[in-house]
Amino acid sequence: MIFTNCKFVIEPVKEKDKPLNGADDMMRLNILSEENIGNKQLTLDKTINILCGLEPLVPIWIDVIFIEMNEDTAIYKLRCSLRFRKPTLLRNAETGHAPFKAVTEETF
Repeated sequence: MIFTNCKFVIEPVKEKDKPLNGADDMMRLNILSEENIGNKQLTLDKTINILCGLEPLVPIWIDVIFIEMNEDTAIYKLRCSLRFRKPTLLRNAETGHAPFKAVTEETF
């Protein structure tokens, strides 16, 4: 099936025993709040604006999960850390696509 559009659902993940700093808390309480992004299908531009809101800081990791096709639109879930860090601290650097990692829903 060919798709011509993508939508993204952002799912912030609070990591056990990983403290948040002031910038992380601001993102958690405002930008990444349930009221703002909860289960919404966002465009690529909106997703980038949200996750890069503290540029150059971005989530330390982002798991990318394909959810479904909806006509010509591919829907992805982005499970992401609430910890925003500079590029040198991002995970998944070995793939050349830090902080992203493609995963299947079954791994959760």
